Amino acid sequence: MSANKKLSEKHNFVLFALLIILNLILRIPSIPHSKGSDSFVIQTFANSITYLGYAEWWQNGYAVFGLYPYSYASALPFLLSGISQLLGWTDLNMDYAVLVYSIVLGLLSIFTSYVLAGVLSKDFTFKFLLALLFSTAQGVMIFSTWESSARGPFIILLPLFIYILISTIDVYKKLVLLLGLWFFLAATHQFFFLLFPVVLVYIFHKVIFPRVLNIPILTKNKFSFPYIYLIIFLLMSSYPFFTGLFIVAGSRYDWIINIVVTHIRFIGPAVVFVLSGYLYLLFKENKQTPEWYLLSLGTIFTVFIYEHRYGVYFILIIAVFFMSISIRNLTNIAVIRKSKIGCLLLAIIIISSTMFTGFYNHYRTGGGLTLWYMTEKEYSAGVWANNLPENSIGIGDGVGFLRVSTVSRNLSAPRVDYSNIEVVELSYKDMRFYFDGPYVLKPHTSLSGSISWLLDLNSIDDTRAKNLIQRFNAEYFVQDIYYRTNVGQSLSSKSKLYENGRFGIWLI
Repeated sequence: MSANKKLSEKHNFVLFALLIILNLILRIPSIPHSKGSDSFVIQTFANSITYLGYAEWWQNGYAVFGLYPYSYASALPFLLSGISQLLGWTDLNMDYAVLVYSIVLGLLSIFTSYVLAGVLSKDFTFKFLLALLFSTAQGVMIFSTWESSARGPFIILLPLFIYILISTIDVYKKLVLLLGLWFFLAATHQFFFLLFPVVLVYIFHKVIFPRVLNIPILTKNKFSFPYIYLIIFLLMSSYPFFTGLFIVAGSRYDWIINIVVTHIRFIGPAVVFVLSGYLYLLFKENKQTPEWYLLSLGTIFTVFIYEHRYGVYFILIIAVFFMSISIRNLTNIAVIRKSKIGCLLLAIIIISSTMFTGFYNHYRTGGGLTLWYMTEKEYSAGVWANNLPENSIGIGDGVGFLRVSTVSRNLSAPRVDYSNIEVVELSYKDMRFYFDGPYVLKPHTSLSGSISWLLDLNSIDDTRAKNLIQRFNAEYFVQDIYYRTNVGQSLSSKSKLYENGRFGIWLI
């Protein structure tokens, strides 16, 4: 091995180690406890596994995958419960278990994106850039920094799924790995529906696309391919604008502004390089099959840029792939021309992206009554609630009650009577089928709806309120003074057991 090659490998090792350190630094907590909203629902499920020893929401096979009312995809609750029990942290109410899980998940994002880049190119710079931009993108960071959202594992494992799909490993090994990963992702998040088009595009490239390449008129004029792709790109990117697909409210023109803001927020300022990377690959000669495949994904899945809830995270890895191509080309130009300005520009791109991510990872713009993380007062109220009798049932207003009940072993929200659930089966033609599952609750029968209605009543001594409280077997009310619900303001006739300036716990 030559001295230059040894030096190059040493530099690559140092850069990769620095990337790991950067990801660790960006995930050092700046808040007192874990964050999120839905993530506390997951922690509640994880706690129930720890305390009960089984998943009580497993009423049928659909519930394992969160496709049945009052259930949740089971992989993450079991994982968090396992971490907390393995480390003996069950009395810390998942807080530190979520921290350990998030750090490991964040580091995993480096390796899943790096291996995907490796099947596309052997160039270390390209692989490093893709791993850097993906692992530090806010769309990845937000779900892998002290948060137990189930979106994180799907987003971070999607590059691994694509890698296995397009790699040259033995077909039987590929099938086993894909089925295993598919099953795990299905038990992680309802995102797994989006794996179907990923696989269908791959099948198209393996079965149909080679024959398309051999069509005489296209063989004679291969330059027509880029223009065919551009036409498809324009059709897919404009289809939601003209049909209203994914546009749930407001003006379609406002939605375009929202698209720009959302994608800059979660992909980063380097998102401006996506289009140039796409066009470069589109007109590049002698493209390899994996490049054709990702080019097709980027072309067809442009339709998902209008979908704010899931779309931006689904296309994140594809966007970063095109960004990495573009920035890698800038790197080549800067090196060939020995341009100090070019090198400075690259440094600014990388530093600005990291600073942008660091800012949004530890700060939130905009106002709100509820902070985006669990505060010390929420945590202390939950700890105090452990003084209540075991299996106490409480009700409360605001997301604060969810966080308080997550911390407390003894105080929980009203339990679901699984034997009396009324469900409606959805058609696969219904959009809700893919986002909510094949079954939903019959209208006006949800437990959360009943509680919301209770909170809107004018008095806790109202006969209707008393009937609901009796139905829930509730004994305590957790009041968040930032949420002045009607029934919460009528508690003066009840006995206050605890108050910390933000939360009060009342005996009702």
